[in-house]
This record gives sequence, structure tokens and C-alpha cells, in this order.
Amino acid sequence: MPLFEFEAGQLIPAQIGHAVTDPVDPAVLDAVRAQVLEMLRLPVFPVTWQDDDGAPRLTAMDPAGHVVSVEVLERLDARALVAALGRAGHSAERGWIDVARSYPTGVGAFRRDWNAFRESQPVGTVVTARVHVVAAQIDDDARQALDALAGAGVVVHELAVRVMSSGRLFLDVTEVSVPVAPLPWLLPGRTVAALEASSPGLPEPPPAEDVPAPARPAHGRRAAAPAAADPAPAEPAHAAPEGAASGQHAEPTPGPGQPAAPDEDLLGIGEMLGGPATLVWTRDGGRGEATLRTDGWIVVEGRSFGAPEAAAGAVAGEPVTAGAWDAWRFGEEGPSLHEAREELRALRARGRRRAGSGLRRRRRRAASE
Repeated sequence: MPLFEFEAGQLIPAQIGHAVTDPVDPAVLDAVRAQVLEMLRLPVFPVTWQDDDGAPRLTAMDPAGHVVSVEVLERLDARALVAALGRAGHSAERGWIDVARSYPTGVGAFRRDWNAFRESQPVGTVVTARVHVVAAQIDDDARQALDALAGAGVVVHELAVRVMSSGRLFLDVTEVSVPVAPLPWLLPGRTVAALEASSPGLPEPPPAEDVPAPARPAHGRRAAAPAAADPAPAEPAHAAPEGAASGQHAEPTPGPGQPAAPDEDLLGIGEMLGGPATLVWTRDGGRGEATLRTDGWIVVEGRSFGAPEAAAGAVAGEPVTAGAWDAWRFGEEGPSLHEAREELRALRARGRRRAGSGLRRRRRRAASE
């Protein structure tokens, strides 16, 4: 956990001692390996530290039975990063028995200890990252590759060694790449191709209504549209030639009370997805589906909405003013719109930090010339 110093009414990152720029002592790396799971707070079951080539690389398993690889290196460059990913992929392909055989005390002990580990874990414990690399030095070519690995289940931690005037050593482990939880944007039964094939056939969404009248029922899927609209599903077959002649979506026309453009975060999420995605609403026994388009509009029964609350109101049959970002999910058990929005904002913040860092470097370079 980061350590901060309270000074002049503000918290600033604490700086204990001075940084050690020399290569880290092998004894320090060995100590990190011995306690790396405690340092990273990973809820995994350690199987073995000996890889096929005898190098100290940890093979572990998370509560779901997925193989997790952990490496502690003195230096991480692009070649070492690619090699670590290759070894992790090889470990992930190993069968359960093969992994159990590498347990120091044998397969029988592995079964016993593995079951005890799983029973000790809280329900729902998940380890989203399958590859963890701890390195004391990280080269620039490796850092540049980390953004591309965001969301791929790869996390890199930077190990910093600081020494006090008394000679005492302190270690600080900081996560360099922020992991992105695997996001099942699409329902298992609907591929990207299927969604894109069906999307151009959607009719031009008519103007969205403010909010359906509260007198209409608010339970179940039937609440998403009035009885008079029952024939609506057949409409796309006739309306498709106009909207699909050019192979592109027609621009949605917001109705009274609707914004002229979708929510900025919805637009960012849609662009990040790169294709239409199915959203599922479940609350108080009610359920409904919608489609989030790449232009940020949420389509419910042919109507377009620029905010999750408005789309939720169309599904629920009554005004929804709070909790819509959490209630809309990508699939039945997928991440929520709120989680996707937080991930989007984190990506934007990292981009701003990188841009600011690059500008400062250019200014320093110009000043020194």
C-alpha cells in the first residue's frame, strides 16, 4: 500500500531514504520471490518455483483452477517480456495432472492442499491477471509495450530499493500496468459478425419519448413496449432497404427531452468496443435488453437513448433516476456500464499523464539545447 507523508495540510508521497541505482542484490530478489504472493496480495495456490529450465519462476493456480505465472527479474526489456509471455502461455496449456506432478510433495498432496486452499477462499474470489512480472529495472521498450497488453491479463510491477543512512533497506513494489478485468462485451451466443450483420438492418430509430407513462406495468420484458407495438419486430424487414441501402446507420433523431448527442462516456465506450454490444437490464424482477452502438446511442425496441437512465426508463416502464449505470450489464453476468466507464476514464487519465510527461521532456530538452 502506498505510503504518504502529511505536510502543510496535504498528503505527499513519502520518500524514505534514497533510491539504489545499482543492480539489486540477488539475495534481495530471492527474498522477494519467497514472499511475492504476500507483497502482491495474490489469492493463488503456489505449485512450484522450478520451471522446466530450472529457473525460479512460480507456477500457481487461482481458485477457479486457472494457471497463474509469476516471475521476479532484475531487469525487464522487450525480449524478456516476450519470453515471459511465452512461458506463461506454455504453462497455461499444461493439463491438470501435469501441473499436479510438479508439486514438490506429489499429486496426492497436491489434491489435498489444493482442496484446502479453495475451501479457504471467499466465494467469488477472482484473479483476473494470469501473468505477473516483478522487475527492478524496466527498459523503455518494455514500458511502451505495456499499454498494448492492458486487458490481456498481464501485470508488471516495478521493484524499487531504497536505503537509509543507517544502511537499512526498504522495498517498494508499484504496479506499472493497470490490469483491466476481462470484459465479455458480447453475449456468448452472439458474435461480432452476427451483431454487425443485424445492425444495418435496424430501422431509423423514431424520436425517443421522454419516459413511458408510470401507469404502465414495470415488471418483466413486456413492460418494455406497449401492446400496440407488438408487430414492431416485423418492421425491420420493410424498413431495411432505406436504412441499409448505404450499409450505414442512419443518424438517430433525439426526441423531446433527449440530448442532441449521447453521453460522452457512452460514446467513448462504444468507440472502445468497436462494434455493437448487447446490454442486459435486470432489476426488481424485471429484465430487458438493448444494444449499445458504436456512436454511443442505446437502442431499446427501435428507440434511441443518449443516457442509461432514459434507456432504463424505457425498459422499466417508469422513470429511472439512479443506479442505471450499474444495472445495465454486458450480458447476464458481465461487467456493468459503470465498470466500463471507470475503465474508460482510467485509460484517459493515463493518456493525459503520458502526454504531460512527454511535454515536460520536450521542454527540458529544448531548455538544455
